[in-house]
Amino acid sequence: MHIQEYYAKAMKNGRADGNGKLSPTTVLHHHRLLSRALQTAVKWQLPARNICDAVDPPRAKRYKARVYDEGLWQNSWRFPMGRRKNYHGR
Repeated sequence: MHIQEYYAKAMKNGRADGNGKLSPTTVLHHHRLLSRALQTAVKWQLPARNICDAVDPPRAKRYKARVYDEGLWQNSWRFPMGRRKNYHGR
């Protein structure tokens, strides 16, 4: 299928400037946009079906959040006394 080939090519060498690949998340955004456009076209009875339903989009990488412990969290909000005065404009 042409769309599946596009996804593979985009993840291999898909940047507009030719200097690298697109991330799976970016290609997934392309899939969602194209699928939504074709879904609207099917609603308007232009094509018979949405061909994006027949391809497997890439999976986005899972984001791993950083977890702060209580001590680190409290220290991240403290300012040194001299800087605190400058920060509030006093």
